[in-house]
Amino acid sequence: MKSKIRYLLGFGEKIKVLSPLSYQQRVKEHLKNTLIKNYENSDI
Repeated sequence: MKSKIRYLLGFGEKIKVLSPLSYQQRVKEHLKNTLIKNYENSDI
């Protein structure tokens, strides 16, 4: 699992170099969607 995360982070770094703004936007959207999915039934 750790190697997969490391791979994804490395891939993300490459994308960030190419298009930092769209990359950050995508990460924000992904995190927001993940949090909504994980916590939709909680008070957070």
